[in-house]
Amino acid sequence: MKRFSSFALFAVLAAVVAPHSAHAQKGRDGKDRNVYVVNDRSSDIVRLYAARTTTEDWEENILSGQVILAGTQAKIDFDDGTGACLFDFRAVFRDNVVVHYWGINVCREVSWRIKDDE
Repeated sequence: MKRFSSFALFAVLAAVVAPHSAHAQKGRDGKDRNVYVVNDRSSDIVRLYAARTTTEDWEENILSGQVILAGTQAKIDFDDGTGACLFDFRAVFRDNVVVHYWGINVCREVSWRIKDDE
């Protein structure tokens, strides 16, 4: 599977490290690809993956050693430089639950809320 470019990985990590930026950043095409990942489960998200719907495998763990604690959220910038808007998400939790969300349009959606019943 293709991997995020170094620039895209830096952008994603910067969004995780500073999740409450005052201004949303837009891609070169003017589209905002920031999505809040809202963890409404009782377990922490320990790994988060995103893959363009046109790829065959999951990309690298976006959280890169960080976690999204239960009851919190993180703003993630999914602009990988390709102009893609459609992504599949995979969240892996500390309690070993894995949740998928298929075909999210990161150019339109503003959040992905994960609850205990999913």
